[in-house]
This record gives sequence, C-alpha cells and structure tokens, in this order.
Amino acid sequence: MARQAAQQALHRLQLGRTSLAGIGEPVELVVISVPGPGFEAAVDDALACGARAIVGITAGFAETGPLGLARQQAIADRVRAAGAVLVGPNCLGIADNTTELYLASDRFAPGGIALLSQSGNLALELQIRCAPHGLAFSRFVSLGNQADVTLVDLIEDAARHDATRAIAVYAEDFGDGRAFAEAAAAAGKPVVLLTAGRGAASARSAQSHTGALTTSADVVAAACRDAGVELVATPHEMTVVLAALNGGGVPPDTAPRSARTAAATEPSRPTPPGWPYPNSAPPRSNGSERCCGNSPRWATPSTWPGWASRTRTPTATPSAPCSPWTRSTPWC
Repeated sequence: MARQAAQQALHRLQLGRTSLAGIGEPVELVVISVPGPGFEAAVDDALACGARAIVGITAGFAETGPLGLARQQAIADRVRAAGAVLVGPNCLGIADNTTELYLASDRFAPGGIALLSQSGNLALELQIRCAPHGLAFSRFVSLGNQADVTLVDLIEDAARHDATRAIAVYAEDFGDGRAFAEAAAAAGKPVVLLTAGRGAASARSAQSHTGALTTSADVVAAACRDAGVELVATPHEMTVVLAALNGGGVPPDTAPRSARTAAATEPSRPTPPGWPYPNSAPPRSNGSERCCGNSPRWATPSTWPGWASRTRTPTATPSAPCSPWTRSTPWC
C-alpha cells in the first residue's frame, strides 16, 4: 500500500508539474535531478515537505571550483540543520536489493557485495565484470562529492548490514583518511579498495570529476596494510580479489576449508614482462648477453636448459650492448 501511495503521489507530481509541496503528503526521501541553478530551491522544497533523506544527482558544485564548493557546503549545512542527510551531489544514485529501493540508472543483480563508488561508470563496469564470476550486490551507493554522507558513514553502515558479506570501494577522496582506515579495520568484513590519484594526471582527473583532493599512493598503501584492506590497481583486479574472497558467492562461515592445499608456481626468479617462451629460451644474438650499466651484472650461458635450471654468474660491466629481450628483464 505504501509503495502504491508513493507511486500515485509521483504520478500526480509528474502530471501537474508542481513543486513537492503540491503532493500534499509528507515525503521521506527525495531524489533531485534538476539543472544546477534550481538545486537549492529543490532542496528547500524537499526539507519543507519533511524529507529526511535527499539524493542529489545534479552536478556543478565542488568539482567546478571554489564557488561551487561554497554552494555545496551551504547546501550541506542547510540539510544537516534540518536533521536530514544528503547523498551526493553529483552522483548516480543508490540501489538496495534487500529493500527493493532502486534509485539509480541501472539495476544491480542481488548478491552479497556492497558497492560504494565515487564513479558511476566504474560501478557499471564492475557489475559487468563481476557477472561471469557469479558476484552480485546487496546495495550500491554512488558517493558523488560526499557533501554530507561520507564513505566512512557508508562503510560503517555496510558493516552492520546482514546481507553484505564484502565491501567494494572506489574512492577518489577519503576525506578523513584515519577515520576510513578505522572503519575498514572494524568492519569485520573484507574491504577491497580501488583508488584514483596515483599519478599527476589521475589526480587532476579526480579533482575535475568530484572535486576530490587525492591522497599520496604511498600513504594509501600504508593505511591499507595497517587496516587489512585489500588494495587493488584495476577494476579487473578488484573483480578477481572479490571472487577469491567469495564476497558474492559462498558465505565465509560456510566456505569449505582444508589444510591440504598445495600451490604450484614458477620459480622464485621474476618472470620477464610479456614472457612468451614457456619451454625454451627467447631468441638472442649470442650466448653471452649481458646487461649494460655501471655495476656488476649477470652473464647468460650459451645454452638454455630451462628457466628453472638457468645459471647466472656475476661479471664485470660489459662493453656489448643489451639485446631487446635482455633490456626487458626486471633485473636488467
């Protein structure tokens, strides 16, 4: 009945093209997607109708510069003063499969992963990548500019959410980094993090996207180690880690466990990038290729009995140049 009443109220609003006040009934949650100049007025209408939660799709705030940031802060202050909360602005929306709340552009298959993302497009990509692994989502929240509701708030909420078994995060701006690390460490569930801003160009992109001030990659890596967060570098890697953690598959307390597990790997020496020769040596110009440089390097024997039995002997700096393959090896 409540859902039917809400749909009827929305229908009346669409037909009459009136303000929220024209519904004539209390409103609990409002999604605002209007041109930027009308956002403040829409927020005021929502608060006047008694809305306790607002999802701001509209963009054009902190990501545009100091003036946009000032507008955003003023709106957030207004929302907090009214005792409400704001997700966004500049976000894609939210979805919760456990309560059948769908306020995003796309549906997310139901499962055990809470996806908290500061990029809507990346969230949609992760959904596509996760599907072949049988991974799906309990809820999705697009963080946007985090003017009011923050990543820390959402991690704490996901930790309390019974249907969530793992938390996947894409973040451009941590806000309070210490609070993030503490929330992730206390979650009691796997937290997998993909972050932006590792390079100068990436940091500039993040700032123009959500107004984010990115954190040093070394600081993020150290914080993740201390908090037990799985830090990944790409969406593909996030998908693989989530699959390994069974975040959307078998619950951790029912997953099969065994002490009889063996791991078979390549030998401990690093494998050259793009290694295409599993059973034999790559072509080389002669049998004594050496790396160039000013410190002692390694000589390669003329025969190649196999990667595992390769012998290496220190030699003085050679005069012969490296081959293209030798230059590509990690120890060169």
